[in-house]
Amino acid sequence: AADDATTPSASSASDTVSAARRVAGGVLLLDALTEAFGRCIFETGFFHADPHPGNLVVLEDGRFGLIDYGQVKQISGKSRATLARVIVALADRRKTAAHPAGLVEDLAAIADLGIELGVTLDPAAPVEGPAAVAIWLFDDANEPLPAGYVQNELAPASPANALKAFPQDLVLVA
Repeated sequence: AADDATTPSASSASDTVSAARRVAGGVLLLDALTEAFGRCIFETGFFHADPHPGNLVVLEDGRFGLIDYGQVKQISGKSRATLARVIVALADRRKTAAHPAGLVEDLAAIADLGIELGVTLDPAAPVEGPAAVAIWLFDDANEPLPAGYVQNELAPASPANALKAFPQDLVLVA
């Protein structure tokens, strides 16, 4: 006879299946939202600017829908093109153990794009400041930031503290 301590119970198998379904549902939701917002932002320039869980519905056929378009935003064509280049530059940046936020030349390219978007920082901010803002706003929240900046927007070392101006048509994008 199998030892009860090593034999999975029907309950634990059911819990495992349930957890797998939740993960799969989350992945489907993330894929659907990424596609919907990507199309809205990059193809049309108009997007839903209040995407909290109360404004998402699951339709009878399993698709996801957005409701409550009371807050929308339009992004200019130039800003859309530059934002797309920022996203690609973030995805393509090379990282090493010595440069976990990215190689200097990659950060310089991202910083230039941040400035092109209209990000203005305090004159005393490090040269990597615009790159730190781009990573902070448009990349994974677990990514390390350059120049001693940190992800927590309430911390003294947050890139938010160095911001002097941010482009108005991107205010609700990040």
